[in-house]
Amino acid sequence: MSYFNPAVGLAKGDGLNALGQFCYYDAAVVHGFIGAQRIRGRALAKAVQPSAGGGEAAYLSAFLDERRVEMLKENAHSGNNIQRVDLEQRRFLTEGNLDLHLPLSWTVNSDPFTISG
Repeated sequence: MSYFNPAVGLAKGDGLNALGQFCYYDAAVVHGFIGAQRIRGRALAKAVQPSAGGGEAAYLSAFLDERRVEMLKENAHSGNNIQRVDLEQRRFLTEGNLDLHLPLSWTVNSDPFTISG
């Protein structure tokens, strides 16, 4: 809960739906809550969050762009270790599934995953 509540609270304050809350939480777990806030700060320099009148998809795209940059700085995330951002979170964003409606399907390392409900 040390990451979940602060990350989800920040995402809700920014006007983000379930996908954005997931993105913030995942960033907080991987980079720490302070690291997630830094990524958010860089995203805010490129796009306006929904709570301030911006578009959610445009803002989340900027956030994921900055998240990817941050992950590539770290050896632990080189190569395929950024797939969850590129192939999961970005995919749901591209599909317009901001509320994470089921079913959710994605592939990581050639392994298919589905959450059907």
